[in-house]
Amino acid sequence: MNNEDKAKFVKGLQIALQKERATHRTYLALANSESNEARRKALIGLAETEAGHAERWSARLTELGAEVPPDIARVGIGGAAAGSVRQSTEQMTGWALCSASFPV
Repeated sequence: MNNEDKAKFVKGLQIALQKERATHRTYLALANSESNEARRKALIGLAETEAGHAERWSARLTELGAEVPPDIARVGIGGAAAGSVRQSTEQMTGWALCSASFPV
């Protein structure tokens, strides 16, 4: 892999990591507001899966000697990357809220 390809790969992993973190938080927030125990457990399970994905991408970035970006929700970073993660989180939240009207 040449340097340009590696840089693109690393950037993709960094974006994927931020999206996994955002989705993890979304599922946890939904679980915290869910009164149905079965749905709450399912949402927590999904959150744990997303956290595992984030750990995997973080480990891969470390293996590549690349920067593991901080969690933008925790440090308040703005900009295009934050907007992209926010948009993905909003889409996921909308989907989850619509799905919540269907019995599990």
